[in-house]
Amino acid sequence: MTDGALLILIIDDQPTIRVLAAWGAHECMLDDIDDPATHRRLSDTSGVPYGVIKSCLTRLRSARVLVDGGISDLADKMLQTCVQLRLDASKKKR
Repeated sequence: MTDGALLILIIDDQPTIRVLAAWGAHECMLDDIDDPATHRRLSDTSGVPYGVIKSCLTRLRSARVLVDGGISDLADKMLQTCVQLRLDASKKKR
């Protein structure tokens, strides 16, 4: 399966998308994926409840979008697209 196809695991999951952005913002390392301190930091940044972080990280790992020190290029492009769509929708509401 291609990396692009694996995005289906996360594309409609807003909490997981927010955790992905937080992972990239903090430039987390894969060795820290099970560290409670990392989970707290991701929860604080993303606004996703601490108890949900582990399941979000499991989906992100399955989708192959987490890398040491950030997120994959494909994940970065997906986040940029998500942001652009929200900005466009916000402009239409005005």
